[in-house]
Amino acid sequence: MYRLNHHPEKEEENLFGLAEEAIIFHGLEKCITGMDQFGYAVYDYLKMLEVFTDDGMTNEEAEEWIDFNVACVNAGRGFVIHYPNL
Repeated sequence: MYRLNHHPEKEEENLFGLAEEAIIFHGLEKCITGMDQFGYAVYDYLKMLEVFTDDGMTNEEAEEWIDFNVACVNAGRGFVIHYPNL
């Protein structure tokens, strides 16, 4: 598993049994709702919005942050973002 902004001295257990090439975003672990057929983490978009707005961002800022700093990582490989009908 690849962990972005990860501190190896605080290694965490792979609770979902994710694939080695799965990407885990530090600070967004609680947004993982499961895994896809390839063993990649599935992130809930609304939970990610909640994390960033709880940190002080507006909803618009959080959406922009996710679009440019999360969804584009590794060309979208290694993780899945579940976007509910908004």
